[in-house]
Amino acid sequence: MEELKSSPVVDGVGLTLDRARHLVASGHPVRWRALRLIAAACEADGRKLEAAAYGLRAVSLAQKDPHADVDRAIRLLREIGREADARAAELFFRARDQVEQVEEYYGQAAGRCALPKPDFEQIADVRTRSRYPVAIIVSLYKSAGRVKAFLSRVSKQTLFQAGDAEIIFIDSASPEDEFRILKRFGETTANVVVARTRKRETIQMAWNRGLSLARSDYCCFLGADEGLVANGLERLYGMAREYPDMDWVQARAVDLNLDEDENVLSKGELYRKNYHPALMLIHSAYLSYVGALIKMTAFEKVGCFDPSFEVAGDTDFKFRMLRKCRSMVFEEILGLNFHDGSQRMSVHPRAEVEDYRAWFLRRGRQPILDILGFDSEYTGLSEAERFFKLGRLAMAFRVNREPDPLRTDIRFAHQCFRAAADCGLKDPECAALLEITARWLALRAELALCEVDDIHRPETSIHGILKELKEIYEQHRIPVYGLDHLDYIWQVLWP
Repeated sequence: MEELKSSPVVDGVGLTLDRARHLVASGHPVRWRALRLIAAACEADGRKLEAAAYGLRAVSLAQKDPHADVDRAIRLLREIGREADARAAELFFRARDQVEQVEEYYGQAAGRCALPKPDFEQIADVRTRSRYPVAIIVSLYKSAGRVKAFLSRVSKQTLFQAGDAEIIFIDSASPEDEFRILKRFGETTANVVVARTRKRETIQMAWNRGLSLARSDYCCFLGADEGLVANGLERLYGMAREYPDMDWVQARAVDLNLDEDENVLSKGELYRKNYHPALMLIHSAYLSYVGALIKMTAFEKVGCFDPSFEVAGDTDFKFRMLRKCRSMVFEEILGLNFHDGSQRMSVHPRAEVEDYRAWFLRRGRQPILDILGFDSEYTGLSEAERFFKLGRLAMAFRVNREPDPLRTDIRFAHQCFRAAADCGLKDPECAALLEITARWLALRAELALCEVDDIHRPETSIHGILKELKEIYEQHRIPVYGLDHLDYIWQVLWP
């Protein structure tokens, strides 16, 4: 986070801005006041998007809004022209269970998800066929330094070498030299399109422009710092043909950390194991675009990418797709994600704000049931049983598998248990888990509203909250992502 000029004090508690930033950055459980302080400082500095993001995070943490932070965030988002995000936040915090309102909101967005009309400043098309099995769509902006390495990798794709793949490059009015480099590549290599837009556009619009130029049955999307093993596209296409009812076929990928000379310093698995669609409701990265092949007819079912997103449009598309399409992941590692240590991505407030409409608001009851309808692990179950099974999955979630630590999503689990109970499920385990998760969330909200220094004052209510949380934790073994400090606090208080 950039330096802030202002340093207001919230509620007269004397919390300094530096300490507030430290509490938030470290994930401290007692940080509601810190979030509000940072939001106020951002607003005072004119950084309205960040102010809205921190304000909404404070409300989400405390599960209450005593200072009208949601109203303030909505106003700030509208002042900077982010009406879609403002309305999503309004629905999420005030009317997320109003199915008709939520569906109407997303229905209005559908008009933005059509293929754009051709409108390019320059285009060079050296394709030799009217149809191809696969299109590789690549969006580029300020990536001239990485283009040559990318071209070296992509030209080795066996499907491309056989003439069965087209490559579509979209230069989004980059100030660098990508178009000239790519045009020269196309002049020496058939089955390539290079198009340059008149102005800079979002990556989602660039992908839509690539789709509008494609002549293929399937497509994949790559960035200049991504790729596939040499036979990766061929293997993906083979899997797609083997499972023709699948709209999205995904291989696994590795994350490669490179030095300046592109030597591999380290690698690790990037995408997850044991996929089935329900997992996307808990961790939205279970499907990714690196190592994926998407059937073109999927875009006819759900529309193209929403270009109003700047960051989270890929997530938005995945959740629209999951409601109407079939997807699968097979265990072979074909995707490659290249980056160096100087190009780490950080979570930006823009992504945090956009996630409300891309993901969180989409986890309502009907969207959940639609997604589970394409999940074979939920076949034959009643609606109530589906919600209960999903809640238990959220309680026992691991990013990969054992020995990974549990990453329990208590709030989503509670939502699922509540839905199961509302659907008439009488299972005593569901009733017990509903009660436990409700109490945990209530205590968690109380803890967030406490004063940080009260931890060191035995007479304050924070100790009673911490003890009850510890009892629930020990009895039911519920570790919660985002409460990493609790273990440390308990050790200090009760060694």
